[in-house]
Amino acid sequence: RYLQVWRQGGMWRNRKEGLRLGKQFILQSVSIFAVAYGTMLAFWPWAEVHPLSGPWKAFRTITSFPHIQHSFFEGKYVRSTEIPWYYIPKWLLLTLPEFLFVGLAAGAVCAAAYGFRRRKSGDLPVFQRTLVAFSAFFPIGYAVLMRTPFYDGLRHVLFAVPPLVVLSAVGIGDMLVRLHSRSMQRGLLVISVGLLALTLWDMGRLHPNEYVYFNRLFAGGVKQASTDYETDYWNHSYKQGVKWIERHYHWDFSERKLRIGSFYSHIRFMIDPERYAYVDRPEEADLYLGTTRYDRHRIIPGEMVHAIRAGGATLLYIIRPDSSFQDDPFFAESPFRLMYLGMGYRGAEEKEKAQALRLRPN
Repeated sequence: RYLQVWRQGGMWRNRKEGLRLGKQFILQSVSIFAVAYGTMLAFWPWAEVHPLSGPWKAFRTITSFPHIQHSFFEGKYVRSTEIPWYYIPKWLLLTLPEFLFVGLAAGAVCAAAYGFRRRKSGDLPVFQRTLVAFSAFFPIGYAVLMRTPFYDGLRHVLFAVPPLVVLSAVGIGDMLVRLHSRSMQRGLLVISVGLLALTLWDMGRLHPNEYVYFNRLFAGGVKQASTDYETDYWNHSYKQGVKWIERHYHWDFSERKLRIGSFYSHIRFMIDPERYAYVDRPEEADLYLGTTRYDRHRIIPGEMVHAIRAGGATLLYIIRPDSSFQDDPFFAESPFRLMYLGMGYRGAEEKEKAQALRLRPN
């Protein structure tokens, strides 16, 4: 209404009405900001300690993370400081569910056809739409323009996903209101609900590894995407591996504890110390646990005992170390095995090692 009065020149003819609408606009903006800021603080412990300076410091730091990390992206390992400009947009394209794209496409069509005009009584005000769109696309656009160094997946921009979901829902609602044909309305509903049900089915199938989800439309599903993109970068499947050992692996505990090894040292907190012992040198363990991240499943040669899978993709291997497998190509041809042997990143070896990181043998 404020913009409408301004466009018609009514503000100059009726200052009182203009001031009233201006105050209303400011109060709405302040109230929205207060709710958003309070919600942010509730879920961000560091900002609770620094409620005023914290968000600003974080905003400045986002373009220069001090720690460099390698992420598996498009079939090779890339440094966080060397990721392509489309890194985050592509992760969104690969990992957002299909029903969300339907809603975003519907909203884009409505926006292109009707602009910012409120043609229907059920439409949301332009101001609300703009705020939601800004909260969704500004962080992504800022990351692209500033070449922000990100780690694996979407973990640094997860806060942009909820407003994208809201925009998708609004887009579907707009399209349903503007479609005059009942058959077309029903068709849109069937497609949207069907794709939503498909995503829910995928979540059930992936449980408890829902976060490794990849859509079918652009990524081809989890199994296909796992050959070119990182899956279990939070090492979530280690706990499942430990549980499998506890339930299915037979061992005479009267003789001694079962030795478990891994390059993920936190596994020591997952095992029962009365029955299991964590060893620092994985090759000396009775069982070795390694995820596909950084080819950890190929560093310690041995016999495959079990594998943890989700959506057809293997996340973790349980291996019985055996030196007789050291010439097996599955283990011998992994570039990460050289890191374990102590090549490191220093001196003349740095370039050779960086090249090895960009390869991931099948």
